[in-house]
Amino acid sequence: MKRFLVRRAFTAVITLLAVTVLVFVLARMTGDPRVLLLGDQTQTSQEQWDAWGRDFGIDKPIAIQYVIYLGKLVRGDLGDSILQRRPVAELIWHRLPNSAQLAGVAFAFSIVIGIPLGIVAAVTRGSAWDYSSRSFAMFGHAAPSFWVGIVLIFVFAVGVNVNLGLFEFKTDWFPTSRKEAGLLSYVLPGLTLGWASAGGQLRLMRSSMLEVLDAEYIKLARAKGASRTTVILKHAVRNAFIAPLTYAGLTLAGLVTGTIVVETVFAWPGLGLLSIWAVNNSDYPILQGIILLVTFAFVLTAFITDVLYAFLDPRIRFT
Repeated sequence: MKRFLVRRAFTAVITLLAVTVLVFVLARMTGDPRVLLLGDQTQTSQEQWDAWGRDFGIDKPIAIQYVIYLGKLVRGDLGDSILQRRPVAELIWHRLPNSAQLAGVAFAFSIVIGIPLGIVAAVTRGSAWDYSSRSFAMFGHAAPSFWVGIVLIFVFAVGVNVNLGLFEFKTDWFPTSRKEAGLLSYVLPGLTLGWASAGGQLRLMRSSMLEVLDAEYIKLARAKGASRTTVILKHAVRNAFIAPLTYAGLTLAGLVTGTIVVETVFAWPGLGLLSIWAVNNSDYPILQGIILLVTFAFVLTAFITDVLYAFLDPRIRFT
């Protein structure tokens, strides 16, 4: 077990180092930030141009810039925003709770809806429940998130008039954007963000359950007289949960840091809007900080998932 964890930890560190190099190089391919702040070099003095280069640390060779950058990362220093002149860690920390809350709602929706529907679809293979669940998953994967968000806003925020004869009402139940109505503000963006993940969980859980239900030990449990509920919940679900567990871990990391489209549609003040602003304004430190946060979230989630694998299936400890 110890050897397994050390090997996974070493792989995680190597991955983080490789990403720091990639992020550092790609960020500097977007252009010189001095052009944005001071205009073309012909419109400012050479002394002022060089002074800003020293302030930003871009007056040195790329290799030296990377060494300085890596040293700051080790100390937990993400630098200061070029335009906002504030610590990047402070800016990210200010926006992170908003993205984390939205991701939490979407993740809960994907688990609560996807896992049970996947189990039901597998157990009732070929039934109306199975086809309905698979249609739900297929539509969640096929429909672009920005389109789903716009449709939900039109139907449940702007509202449509419904006339049922004796009853007539309008479906303007939820706010269109931001966090203006408390918990109701999370419903539409959470559903938009979590639908595709719920569909993925459903399909993975269904396929895993179908494979497990055809296994020999399930047939043996049935032959011994175990009840249908015991066979499904005690024997099948646990052994079918490895693939959905992987997807759940990666989904959670992706939901926290990958909400750019949904945050744009719903004007949600999270990391997604901050990253768009950083790209548009060539703000290297913010861009690098957000991408490194994304990478760290994925690497940490993958490591935790590997550890959970070892507890779910002891055979993995020796691979």
